[in-house]
Amino acid sequence: MNEKTIIAPSVLSADFSRLGEEVEAVCRAGADWIHLDVMDGHFVPNITFGPPVIKALRDRTDKVFDCHLMIEPPTPYLGAFACAGCDIITVHAEATTHLDRSLQAIRDVGCKAGVSLTYGDIAMNEKTIIAPSVLSADFSRLGEEVEAVCRAGADWIHLDVMDGHFVPNITFGPPVIKALRDRTDKVFDCHLMIEPPTPYLGAFACAGCDIITVHAEATTHLDRSLQAIRDVGCKAGVSLNPSTPESVIEYVLDRLDLVLLMTVNPGFGGQDFIPAVVDKVRRVRSMIGGRPIHIEIDGGVTPETAPLVAAAGADVLVAGSAVFKGGSEEHYARNIAAIRAASDGAIRKAA
Repeated sequence: MNEKTIIAPSVLSADFSRLGEEVEAVCRAGADWIHLDVMDGHFVPNITFGPPVIKALRDRTDKVFDCHLMIEPPTPYLGAFACAGCDIITVHAEATTHLDRSLQAIRDVGCKAGVSLTYGDIAMNEKTIIAPSVLSADFSRLGEEVEAVCRAGADWIHLDVMDGHFVPNITFGPPVIKALRDRTDKVFDCHLMIEPPTPYLGAFACAGCDIITVHAEATTHLDRSLQAIRDVGCKAGVSLNPSTPESVIEYVLDRLDLVLLMTVNPGFGGQDFIPAVVDKVRRVRSMIGGRPIHIEIDGGVTPETAPLVAAAGADVLVAGSAVFKGGSEEHYARNIAAIRAASDGAIRKAA
């Protein structure tokens, strides 16, 4: 470690038709490391290159090969990347169930070990993620509403799916979500309030959901349901109703990317926030520890309640009525900004 910034050009932006020459040129130009973005088309929606390409480049320079694996699972392929000439191998925390084991495996093949955290597209930082719930949008022009709220500053789009069985309301299913998918590239955060959820996971994944959250109360085999979500290529979340103790997720934490805590009873928008859940947020944050798991709050989120849950450890806020009130993009932007400012301020103060 020193005071000189290390510059690591990513060959992802190079001319692939003459990649060896590009690597040599950028090294002569002053590059310190060569950054290699490896994508598999599964963990991320792109496919780049693998060990054969890296091996072919290895004799073009003695610079550090900094290999960023955006693949799932990464561990079975570590030996191949080490043999290809990588010096540093970085894996995504979200792409491996046993992060500690993966990092040890990187060192076992003779490389330096790194870990990457995505932001939701998915990252953890001090900026609150605002996920407007389309449950409060105008359903007669839902595509336009999604586009408007995204331009207004939404980070994710929250999709409340209800079946009239687990909750006393019926909203929409995969066909509606699929029709919205081409309106934005924002994360589709799908909250399944359906029982049972597992048989329908594939349909929601195919419709374009990025995160699928199931209720602990709606599935007999929670661990199996969470694994099934990952099997269809989505991030896995679990939701707890206000009266459900957090202890039910203690043994599935390593299956999770997100914990959604209901601060109203599920089924309808516009309900009042339940303050008792704030203490649950703190307890869940303590349970999570250093794991890269989001805590999402759904129900009664306003500029007045957002600071309470943000200070307790929540980093994703679902807001329906509080975002869509006013009915115009200008109002949506003002509403999102107010919630974000209140939440981010509480996070900074708590830090």
